[in-house]
Order: sequence, then C-alpha cells, then structure tokens
Amino acid sequence: SWRCAGDGPGLFFPFDAAVASMFEQALPTKSPVTWQSRGFNYFVDWSTMEQVNMANSTRRGIERVVGGRVTHPDPTPSWRCAGDGPGLFFPFDAAVASMFEQALPTKSPVTWQSRGFNYFVDWSTMEQVNMANSTRRGIERVVGGRVTHPDPTPSWRCAGD
Repeated sequence: SWRCAGDGPGLFFPFDAAVASMFEQALPTKSPVTWQSRGFNYFVDWSTMEQVNMANSTRRGIERVVGGRVTHPDPTPSWRCAGDGPGLFFPFDAAVASMFEQALPTKSPVTWQSRGFNYFVDWSTMEQVNMANSTRRGIERVVGGRVTHPDPTPSWRCAGD
C-alpha cells in the first residue's frame, strides 16, 4: 500500500487503489506519475519521495508499506536547496550531500563549487551562502521523505527570552 503524510507527526493517509497502482508501476524506473485528487493535480518527486501539488508546490512525504514495514522511501539521507518559489527545492549532487553528511555531527565547515560559484554552509541558519555575493538559500536534509534538518518541530518562546 502507499500512503501520504498528514499534518501531524506519524499521521498518514492511504492513497486510493488506482493511484497506488500507478506508483507500483512507476517505482522500478521512477517514471513520472500525475493524478488528481479532490480538485488538485499532483506529481511524485521520486528524488524526495514526496507528492507535489502542481498549483502551489506544497510537498508531502509518501511511503510504500509492504507487510507492515516501510520499504520506500530509501532511508539514505539526501540534501536539497531552496529554489526561487515557495516549496521549490533542488537536490544537491551526491558528492556535496556526502560532504554535508560528514560535517553535520560536528557542524564542520563545508565549502564547494557549483555552476561557477563558491559556497559554504552556515549551520546556524541551515543555509548555503554564495561567497561572492552573500546570497543565502535554505538547505534541508531529507531522510525517508521527511525533513530532519533543520528541525521541523515548531518551537515557542516567550518575548524577552
């Protein structure tokens, strides 16, 4: 079966049989899948195991469950960078993602080059920073279709803290 993440921790909703069947057929080759539900059009971003709302780019994790165990998404961490629109993210290549993984536990400095620009990670804000013009873009670590860094848990503090 296939299910989609809801708005609360551990909350999932099953996809209907027709959509689940499309996912099963597309999974081996990660071929494109689009569908409509409740008046919205969606597609699957296989790189992050998320359904994406085509109108507003809202993303929600999806999972494949077989015999009571989650078999997909792959638990291998991936990293992505914020794009120019709300909810738009682009995956980092494997070499950069590997550097991030190695540096994460100690928040060690990471620098890299991409498309002719040099960048570093600002771990305090979870952003990549362009060394030439100081442009900042959020970065995220995704494991099993869920953002693990920055911490997605809301925090509250009182004025004056």
